[in-house]
Amino acid sequence: KEHYKDNYISIVEQKNNKSLKVPIVPQAQKIIDRYANLPNALIPVISIQKLNEYIKKACEEAKINSPVVINRYYGNRKEESVVPKHKVITIHAARKTFITISFIFGMDPKTVKSITGHTKDSSFDKYLKISDKFRQEKMLEAWAKL
Repeated sequence: KEHYKDNYISIVEQKNNKSLKVPIVPQAQKIIDRYANLPNALIPVISIQKLNEYIKKACEEAKINSPVVINRYYGNRKEESVVPKHKVITIHAARKTFITISFIFGMDPKTVKSITGHTKDSSFDKYLKISDKFRQEKMLEAWAKL
């Protein structure tokens, strides 16, 4: 709770010790408000491992089952397997989802980078996944102005 003030969460990024001030959107504020009576935290705290378990289960129930190729290396031997997507989704996917959805909803990439703490375009670009459909919509939208 000590990091939450005036609809922002202020954190220090672990990787480069940089201070970040993350705005709270109304949807997140509703969740925070639901747990207003917690003494020391904004929301219930659980381990990353347990959170990843819950995410996998929720994704399985949501039928997020598209096949994903997993490559594992044992020395110079490569082992490839195909698994349903819900088995490999973790909390880290939320970072990619936030970045992509923020961009799709019209946020400037520099603003998104300032929230996520990215300093290099190359590392940021790994998280930004633009679908073919979105590219097509944006291209048609732009060229319709002629």
